[in-house]
Amino acid sequence: FDFDMMFQAATHLTRQTVDIFSWSLHRLSNQVFEYQLDTWTPYNRDARYPAIHTENYRQHDNVGADGVARTVHLYDASYIRLKNVNVSYRLPQRAVKKMGLNSMKFYVRANNLFTFAPNYPLADPEASDSGGNITNAYYPMTRTISLGVQLGF
Repeated sequence: FDFDMMFQAATHLTRQTVDIFSWSLHRLSNQVFEYQLDTWTPYNRDARYPAIHTENYRQHDNVGADGVARTVHLYDASYIRLKNVNVSYRLPQRAVKKMGLNSMKFYVRANNLFTFAPNYPLADPEASDSGGNITNAYYPMTRTISLGVQLGF
């Protein structure tokens, strides 16, 4: 048997969300994500997010009127990802010779099996636009699992 695996990780990674990921009831979706429910109310004064307002009563960028970036939309996107796992089994030489082959190996390969990002509410801490912002136009890494047979003649 052969077995190998690779983990990928990043620490001290900060991401800024934009568009629907920053503003509940955003004009692009008119929806609220579960992590956005921690909004300010008279009963929840220590909330992460400001009170929910309609379009006409708030700015939709991440910069305040004073020109300073709002930290409410910054997240610690530190993560660890199981990037790939490979498991293979090579048949014994005597069994392979009976089939007229030099070698035969069966394998299973898996990529992007899981990502653990405990402080990040969105799907993939690596997904971003070219400016490092998280928008609604990006998909998480694709998970793939492959089975195969390698024959040697």
